[in-house]
Amino acid sequence: LVASAQTVVSLSAARKAGPGASVTVRGTVVNGAELGPIRFVQDKEAGLAAFSTKLPEFAELTTGDSVQISGTLKNYNGLLE
Repeated sequence: LVASAQTVVSLSAARKAGPGASVTVRGTVVNGAELGPIRFVQDKEAGLAAFSTKLPEFAELTTGDSVQISGTLKNYNGLLE
């Protein structure tokens, strides 16, 4: 097992990396439970959808929360998340 730190990139850079890229981003949550399990995160440059059914605390994120998220980007029905 090899542990490595993922470098935090801007949401704009993450979007440019595209589906299949593993990224770590920081941003502010701009919605709550009104969109179900999807949270939109944005920084000064861009936004990105985030989705998780494996982390119970993810569903507790609300507007204004500051988060750091790591994961693999996927294209779901035309939405990069």
